[in-house]
Amino acid sequence: MKKRIANAMAIMAALSVLCLGQAPKAADALKEKTIKTLDSVNFDGATISYSYTVESKCPANSHSSFVELSPITKDKYVTGFKIEVIDAAYEGKCSAAVGPVYVSGKENLAIIIERESNKQKGKGLKIAPEYTIQLLPVKPSKDGAAKAPASVSAPVAAVQPKPAIPEKVMVNVVEYTAGWRCELWKRDGARKDGFVGTGSTLDEARNNAATSCMSTNNPYCHDYSKNPAHTTCDVQINEKTKLVEYDSDKLPAGAAISSWSCNLMKNDGSSRDGFIGEGTTEQEARTRAAGLCKSTNNPLCDQYSQNDNHTSCAPAYLYSGPKPATQWTCTLWKRDGARNDGFTGTGSTEKEARNNTVPGCQRTNHPKCYDFSVDPAHTACSVDLVYPR
Repeated sequence: MKKRIANAMAIMAALSVLCLGQAPKAADALKEKTIKTLDSVNFDGATISYSYTVESKCPANSHSSFVELSPITKDKYVTGFKIEVIDAAYEGKCSAAVGPVYVSGKENLAIIIERESNKQKGKGLKIAPEYTIQLLPVKPSKDGAAKAPASVSAPVAAVQPKPAIPEKVMVNVVEYTAGWRCELWKRDGARKDGFVGTGSTLDEARNNAATSCMSTNNPYCHDYSKNPAHTTCDVQINEKTKLVEYDSDKLPAGAAISSWSCNLMKNDGSSRDGFIGEGTTEQEARTRAAGLCKSTNNPLCDQYSQNDNHTSCAPAYLYSGPKPATQWTCTLWKRDGARNDGFTGTGSTEKEARNNTVPGCQRTNHPKCYDFSVDPAHTACSVDLVYPR
């Protein structure tokens, strides 16, 4: 019953376009009828096609129908599903004389069965290895003999979707690269000071800072670019995204759905068809596709957006690998002929790594350890990107 109410509300929301945004009056309310017999029915194990005749004042294109399933249970097992067809139309909006109207419909029953099966499993029931699909009775034949409801034996594998064949999926993969930024200060009292250089390597960034400095005609710019007292450099972690194709069953661990895209097709023969909605969730994308569809004044856009025969949806994936950190390594050489030489310091910045070379040097009682740590002739530094394990 809850599902029927939900379906009726969806149709009412879709058809409310005819009311120009106003709530329908009581006389214009959605009329819902449960179809007892069909004119024809065909079930191929996945798709059900059917037709029926209903007494109505509205033409066939003003009618909508949907399929519901009622589980048949025994001993905590679902042994079958009984099909119901529901017809809906705004009878109060049609002015023609009441007469027979021929309506046809088509549903992907395999999807409906899968959803209903999952619903019943959530209630603690099991699906029998083989179960039946009980179809609606077809109208009496010309000789007056009524036809009994058709009962089709339907093994699970026959009616539920087969295991999905891996599809090609495009994944937005975020990659990290190191970029350098160096800031050079002459410290000569001139107003024009502070020159920034960037590059993909440390040397490139230093040279670019020196080039900017040379516009002042200072002859020591390149020396300053290598001197920590004049130039400080930082590593910037840059993000770059690229599309990579994966098999749907071999997505990288940690890949997650970032958005959805849904394509709604009215399939009504009009030239304006195919409405693509995007959103952070599948439902949001379906709703936006319906909103675009409504610009054609088709009253069934909301219903079409929830019907897999009209709307197909696909997720977009995003994979961000672990973001690296920077680790500087500096080695100080006194170059005084002593055997005890070469002192390494590490840190998250160049300054920290240089400072960490000093304690080792000071244990040799050399008086210029700190001066050596900031002198590029005595201390060279490098940086690595360290990825978390």
